[in-house]
Amino acid sequence: MKKTSLITFALCALIGFSAHADKDDQGNLTAEERESVANLLAREYAALAQQSDPKAILSAEAGRAFYLKKVTVEGKEASCASCHTDNPKETGKHTETGKPIKPLAIRANPERFTNRDKTESNFAKHCRELYGKDCSPKDKGDYLMYLLTLK
Repeated sequence: MKKTSLITFALCALIGFSAHADKDDQGNLTAEERESVANLLAREYAALAQQSDPKAILSAEAGRAFYLKKVTVEGKEASCASCHTDNPKETGKHTETGKPIKPLAIRANPERFTNRDKTESNFAKHCRELYGKDCSPKDKGDYLMYLLTLK
């Protein structure tokens, strides 16, 4: 019952925060607000991870390792960093199309991780492409914790 309450609280807080966050003069979320939304998502993933492992704790180090983890896809070595560079604060480039990819780091890219549905969609797509399966809530939370440490 407590786990369900924590998840419900996290979801309500996320929805409430994104709907009522103050905007800067241009109508955009401030850096602190973007980080708060990403932190709420990370807490949601932590709560989900703790449903299957009550001792699960998010780790920026584990998130960095996940980001850099190399796997073989269609005979080629790949990782998140293959497209997003070893430094998520920099602009990446799609390995097949050459199309530029905005930085992943929350401080470097104001749009990252401010929309839960888009975040989930991107995790689903890229986790299946790289790992052939959905990423766990722990993987997603660790990943966000890593990106939140980048200033």
